[in-house]
Amino acid sequence: MNSKFDEWSTNFSQFLAENGYPESVHWITAGDILLTGRRQIYVKLPIPDDNEAQVRQLFESGASERWGILLQAIGEVQGKTLACAWSPRNAEEAEGVLIGKGVKMSAMTAESKTRLKAVSSPLRWRYLVWKLRAKQQQRHLLVPVR
Repeated sequence: MNSKFDEWSTNFSQFLAENGYPESVHWITAGDILLTGRRQIYVKLPIPDDNEAQVRQLFESGASERWGILLQAIGEVQGKTLACAWSPRNAEEAEGVLIGKGVKMSAMTAESKTRLKAVSSPLRWRYLVWKLRAKQQQRHLLVPVR
């Protein structure tokens, strides 16, 4: 028996393909990215395996019936779509991002896609965290996984 997450994951993959993204999805959190202040974002690879478990838990908690869930494609790297999932905590947050009950899917068009640059070296990642620390205040707005 498929779970709600499995069903919506399949729907999201189809949505991504229709919008020019790879169907294979890696779920990211705010800790997996670094903003640069430009239209480029650094992404730490490999993506932690437990990120998908966090998204699955969001679905299993009934968030889609209570306040809705947003599935958002951030960009693509190495032939995979990097995406986040988010659910409002209350009716005001839900209204602010126009999420009704259920699931809302979002993907940037080709003109507005953000460039993602993969970083697989832990040493390089630590350096970038230090170098770009002042630019990270807003990253929770881009990738609001809880």
